[in-house]
Amino acid sequence: MTAATTCQRTILYAATGEAYRQEALNSARSLRPHLQNARVVLFSDAPLESALFDQVVVLEQPSFGFMDKISAMLQAPGDEVLFLDSDTHVAGSVEGLFSLLRRVDLAAAHAPGRLSHLFEVQDRSCRFGLVLPGVPSSFPEFNTGVILYRKTPAMHALLQQWRQIYQEQLAFVGQTYGGLHDQPSFRQAVWQSDLHYHVLTPEDNFRYIFPAVAHGLVRIFHGRDRDMQVQYQRVDAVQDLQRVMNSMSHTRAYLPRQGQVVG
Repeated sequence: MTAATTCQRTILYAATGEAYRQEALNSARSLRPHLQNARVVLFSDAPLESALFDQVVVLEQPSFGFMDKISAMLQAPGDEVLFLDSDTHVAGSVEGLFSLLRRVDLAAAHAPGRLSHLFEVQDRSCRFGLVLPGVPSSFPEFNTGVILYRKTPAMHALLQQWRQIYQEQLAFVGQTYGGLHDQPSFRQAVWQSDLHYHVLTPEDNFRYIFPAVAHGLVRIFHGRDRDMQVQYQRVDAVQDLQRVMNSMSHTRAYLPRQGQVVG
């Protein structure tokens, strides 16, 4: 048997707080019909009984913010891991993504928006923003809601570096764990690493809350309403978007404000 067939694969969620656990349940429910050889693992702040998850791990000191994601990724079981935010909806097989890890250690999609500009005030850009010395503005942020990675020492070091940079940013701006996004710190950690990485296509992280373009099958829809209560009611709406987007394979764009697919 080859290494590709014997390695253990994990689909990983991190969800702390009841609203996010319910969101993760919805995501895992959409994932299950497309799953073959991977285990589904949830890291949370409380136990959860559900056949949708093969394992639930209770975080010892949850932060109820982005730090929980990094902690889960550091502790995730398996050899190859696909992390999914709880506000994802899986519409096709994600198993093929793991073949990327034969060539790279890490894969993520570019973020459609940029958050590093939040530090471009009061000279903070010198340390954390787009003009961080040595990090060109042409090296944009990755969206951290869908991350594929191999569990290697080098990847573990990157995750630790990400955690450290994020903690430094939190201390610098004086915000809580939930009040500062983790994408600028991930951008910095990836730039400073020697890892081989790949940029995922929009079809594997379709950020439909922004204008988004796809070609072929969209496998992972990603987004939520600002109102979590509305989000529960939007599961059917996302499924409707899936049916429309995946009824065609040519290049097309989704415009969320207009609620239209064009192209």
